[in-house]
Amino acid sequence: MSSTILTSKPMRDAGTLTRPAFSMPGEACDSHAHVFEAAAKYPSVDTPHYTLPDGSLEKLQRMTGVLGLQRFVIVQPSYYGTDNSCMLDALSAAGARARGVAMVGEKRRTQAIGWHVQFYTPGWVVRDLLPFLAGLNADFVIDHMGYMLESDGLNYTDFDRLIDVIRGGRGWIKLSAPYRLAKDGNFERLKPMARAIIDAAPDRIIWGSDWPHIPEGGKDTGTLLNLLSEWAPDAEARKRILVSNPAKLFKFEE
Repeated sequence: MSSTILTSKPMRDAGTLTRPAFSMPGEACDSHAHVFEAAAKYPSVDTPHYTLPDGSLEKLQRMTGVLGLQRFVIVQPSYYGTDNSCMLDALSAAGARARGVAMVGEKRRTQAIGWHVQFYTPGWVVRDLLPFLAGLNADFVIDHMGYMLESDGLNYTDFDRLIDVIRGGRGWIKLSAPYRLAKDGNFERLKPMARAIIDAAPDRIIWGSDWPHIPEGGKDTGTLLNLLSEWAPDAEARKRILVSNPAKLFKFEE
C-alpha cells in the first residue's frame, strides 16, 4: 500500500445528489458506509492513509434520507484501526436502522458469537484466499465486487473462480465502490461483471455506496445507486439486493 497520505476532500451536499432513477423499495439499505467524527474525541491510528474525512453521522443520515435509504451499515475504517468507539457511538445514536462491521484483532474469535467475516483486501489476496474460502464454514463477505484489478495482474479467470466460490459456498459479495475498479469512470465495462455476480448468487448480493468515497468526498452517491437500474433491471432483484438480502445478513428483522 502506498505510504502517501491522501487529502480527503469536502463532502458533497446531500441536496445536490442525483435522485434515484427507480422506485426505491421500503427499508432499502446502504450496506457499506463509514462515519468519522471530531479528532479531539476519536483519534486516528498513528499513520492513517488519509486525512480526516468530512463524513459525520449527520451527513450520512442526510445522504440516506435524500436517496430513500432507510437502513445503513457502518463499516469500521482503517483510520481508527481496532478502536471501534466512533462506530459504536454512531450506532447508538442511529438506533435500529443501523448495523456495524467492526475491526478486531487477530485473536478475536467471531464464529462463536454468530458474526460474519468481511474481507476488504486487494483482489490478488482474494484470489489467493479462494481455496480457503471455498471450504470456510462461516458466512463471509467480499467487498467491492472482489476488487480484482487488471493492474494487479488479475484476469477474468480469477473472477470466474471467485464467482464459483460464492455460488457454491457461504460467501456474500458486495456491489460497491465501482470507481475503485473502473478508475477511469467507465462504469459501463463493469456491467457484465455485476450481472454475473447477481446471476451467481441472487440471494447473497448486497449494495453499498462506500460513502464518503475517501478521499473524493464530492462524488455523487446518487449516480452510484442508479447503476443498479442497469445491473439489476428487474425490480424484484433490486429489492433483494437492497432490502431482503441485507436484512438477512445483518439481522435487521431481529
